[in-house]
Amino acid sequence: MATITETTITPNKDLLPVSNSAWNDNAGFWDAVLGDDGDLFWQALQEPCLSRLLGDRLASHRAQETPCRALDLSTGNGLCARWLAARGALVTATDVSEAFLEQAQERCAADGRITFGKLDVTDEADFEPFVEQAAAIGGFDIILINMAMQDLGTLDPLAKSLPKLLKKDGMFVSQMLHPVFRTSGHSKSLEFSFDPATGDRVVTRGKLIKDYLHIMFHRPLHQLFGAFFKYGLVMDALEEPTFTEEHGDPKRVELTRNFTQLPAAIAFRLRRADH
Repeated sequence: MATITETTITPNKDLLPVSNSAWNDNAGFWDAVLGDDGDLFWQALQEPCLSRLLGDRLASHRAQETPCRALDLSTGNGLCARWLAARGALVTATDVSEAFLEQAQERCAADGRITFGKLDVTDEADFEPFVEQAAAIGGFDIILINMAMQDLGTLDPLAKSLPKLLKKDGMFVSQMLHPVFRTSGHSKSLEFSFDPATGDRVVTRGKLIKDYLHIMFHRPLHQLFGAFFKYGLVMDALEEPTFTEEHGDPKRVELTRNFTQLPAAIAFRLRRADH
């Protein structure tokens, strides 16, 4: 019988600055892709998830006319910061990339509910001023990191800082590419057949997963969630959004949005265990 042993993740610190600097190089590309309103991935999968995971909390603050304090990590061009601010939150938007911060500030210039700061979420020391901010305001109600966690060389500084950043009843939400169906080593399979009654072509899609147990960046689920459980965080919501038939492109059968039975992303919500 095969024996499965746990792997301790030891981040390659030499890769962290390389990974971080790559965002400055790619910021222009992603800003053009996302624009002000996001791409199809945002509109069809991410934004609906955020509405389900955070919508009630944001609406509650609006109804009670109490400020909702939000910390947006790896903000990119500010897409999520603008989404939070449009729903009444006071947002501190951060990123490690100066190029992204400049783009986000340009796109968010008209919104006085958003402030900005540089933060490397793979460096525990970088969190210190934001922990001080959290202490001054009684903690953040919402902390969000959207579509960036799969690119972090280490999760430990983030996971260790969250209990100090979150209000007692605060919530942390992350969305990322699905670690099984998107970032694992896999190949797509397409099987073509014909409906005998109609003669219509039938396409059956699948994926063969060949390389799942990564130990850095694209982590398996037990390592992804285990990093946060270790510091006393608990999960109370999990979603695996997928595209639907309306998003498909029959002319390009290999596209991810045609694989409607396999989730393209994963979204989860964590809270402090003492909430």
